[in-house]
Order: sequence, then structure tokens, then C-alpha cells
Amino acid sequence: MSQQPNSPRTGADQGAPTSSAVPPPPVAGAAAPPSKPGVRFLDLLAGLPAVLAAVGLIGGLIWEARRGTLVEAYEKQATESIKQNDLQSALVLLKRLVTLSDKPDYRFGLVIVYERSGDLARAEFLARTLAPLDDRKPDEVAFEPARFWLARRLVMYSGRLR
Repeated sequence: MSQQPNSPRTGADQGAPTSSAVPPPPVAGAAAPPSKPGVRFLDLLAGLPAVLAAVGLIGGLIWEARRGTLVEAYEKQATESIKQNDLQSALVLLKRLVTLSDKPDYRFGLVIVYERSGDLARAEFLARTLAPLDDRKPDEVAFEPARFWLARRLVMYSGRLR
């Protein structure tokens, strides 16, 4: 009993499936439709390392940008503190700068602050780490202002010994 698509249905064949209710056969090479839409837990778990890496990268970039501005602010404040002879503030700021940056200028600033505050042993120790007097490590380049500071100190001591 073949029924026309536009013909009215009778009560007997209302529950019978029509040809439009049957899905078309799959096309060769086409992807199968998803069996169940929605988010699966294992898919979220598999993407978690990528999300954590992205968050870490963004956080690192923000930290580096912020650290650059911190270094500039600390350097400006340390310079002002040294000019105003506020040695305690300069000492704190220079110690922070040494932890944030590898520039030998900041460690030499500590040498100057220690010298002005009267802690000559600590100042000389730091100056010797910046500019060793012996040439045992030829691959390291001495920081010239520290070497000059040590030479000036040596001349001052030799004048006192006479």
C-alpha cells in the first residue's frame, strides 16, 4: 500500500513510518554524525595541560612587564636616597634591585652604601666579588668601577701605613 506524500492519512496508518522519517543512507567518505552531543569529561581533562601552559605563559609575561617597571622605580628611588644620604632606604632598595636584576651596577651601589655607612669589610667583600684582584678566572670580566674602588682603597691604606 503505497501512499502519496500529499494524501491524507487514515487512522490505520498514522503510526506507520513514512519514507521521510527514515534517515538517508550514509555517503561514502563522510564523517559519521556524533552519537551524543555534549561535553565529555575526558576531553576537558585532555585539554587541561594546554590551558595551564597558556595561563603560565600569560602570567610570566605579566610578571616580566611588571618586573621591568619595578626595577626602574627602585633604581630611581635608590638614586634619590643616595643623593639625600638616606642610607637605610638606599640599602633596602639596592638589595631588592640585586635580587631582581643581574646588573653589577646595583651590587656596586651596595658597595658605596656600605662604605658610607661605615661597614668597610662588607663593602670590600662585595667589591672583590665584582672585581677579583687575582686572575684565576680569566673568563670573568672584572667590573671596572669596583676595581678602581679597590685600588683607591689600597692607596688610602698604604698612605696610612707610613
